Amino acid sequence: MHIERASGTISLLVAATRPNPAALEAAIIDSFGGFTLYPASAVGGWRNAAGVTFSDATRIYGIAVVTIVDGDKLGALARFAKAFYAQEAIFIRYLGIIEIL
Repeated sequence: MHIERASGTISLLVAATRPNPAALEAAIIDSFGGFTLYPASAVGGWRNAAGVTFSDATRIYGIAVVTIVDGDKLGALARFAKAFYAQEAIFIRYLGIIEIL
């Protein structure tokens, strides 16, 4: 059996508004082979460009990546998560860089 070693991790933060995140979790497994759902949700808020403020509870997924080239898969996952949660933006931390996509 060949086991790949992760070179880094992604933190994907999504709103905890969906009671059954199975489709998102299946997409993570299909793209990256697995995930860790951190045990506690976070609570936060943000303001969009129109000045509307949002507050929500957040699920935090840790996803191991084998190579920096996995960034393309990350973009596809972010687009899926935005559509799945009907979010204006998705918060991702990748290789120490935070992006709001």
